[in-house]
Amino acid sequence: MQGVIVRATGNSLVICPPFIITEAEIDMVVAALVTALEQIYGQLPAG
Repeated sequence: MQGVIVRATGNSLVICPPFIITEAEIDMVVAALVTALEQIYGQLPAG
């Protein structure tokens, strides 16, 4: 949904960026991951 391909493997996330990527694109990937994790965290039950 955020435009980044990510695969969960156990306790890790595998990111699939292109072979050639700019620093600005890396910043976009990190921002997208932060947004996605914040959305997921907000849906978790308290406790």
